[in-house]
Amino acid sequence: MQSVLMSSAFFKNFSLTFSSKLTFSTTTTKKVTAVVDKPVRLPPGFHHVTPFAVFVKEKMQNTSGESASEAVKKVAKSWKEMSNLDKNPYIENSKLLTEQRKDEFAKLSDQKKEELLEGNALRLEKRKRSSLMRDLHKFYKQTNKPKRSLGPFLLFCKAEMEKTQVPKGKEEVIKFGKDSGEQWKVLTADEKKIYLDKAANLKNNYTKELEVWKNINADEISKWNAKLEMAKPKKVVTKPKKMKAVK
Repeated sequence: MQSVLMSSAFFKNFSLTFSSKLTFSTTTTKKVTAVVDKPVRLPPGFHHVTPFAVFVKEKMQNTSGESASEAVKKVAKSWKEMSNLDKNPYIENSKLLTEQRKDEFAKLSDQKKEELLEGNALRLEKRKRSSLMRDLHKFYKQTNKPKRSLGPFLLFCKAEMEKTQVPKGKEEVIKFGKDSGEQWKVLTADEKKIYLDKAANLKNNYTKELEVWKNINADEISKWNAKLEMAKPKKVVTKPKKMKAVK
């Protein structure tokens, strides 16, 4: 009996001692993400040279009688089939050229560097906006966005174009526009009224169709407007083209 009591007391003391040594943390460990600044992309003529670019430049000098696209396809295929050992000379050469370009850029004045970097940043932003606008027009096409109706003068031009041959080339188009403008000026109020009424009717139909399109695609339009807002240049070097919201 005594041994049982002793054993129970032992386990009780052991349990208390063991539990007293345990610590439980109720704090939540937050994941810390290191903020790393992206390296500044150097402008054209000074930026990183890839091994593939070195290879292409070398091989393209030996092509003749082929279109550029066909030649590049062949060169790209050859590059893929090369072993890593065969690519090493181009890798080393690309590193050397990249360092040379960095040294050349470093020798420029601070003012020249700033001009080149700002110009390059503007060029990259313009490229992003162009890509975004292409995607936006794809969205318009996929969702059958109604096309803006023609105004009175353009309706008149369209009618005149149907009477004569369609102008071809830039010069003919400019001449046709000038001639149509002169003819529009001498039209009487009654003659213009035909086109004014037609334009008003078309605009009314366009407005109704546009509202239906907006209601159907409201969520997507909201997302696109957010993208366009984000794509606005943060620093303006020259006057950029305004990014219009989806209407």
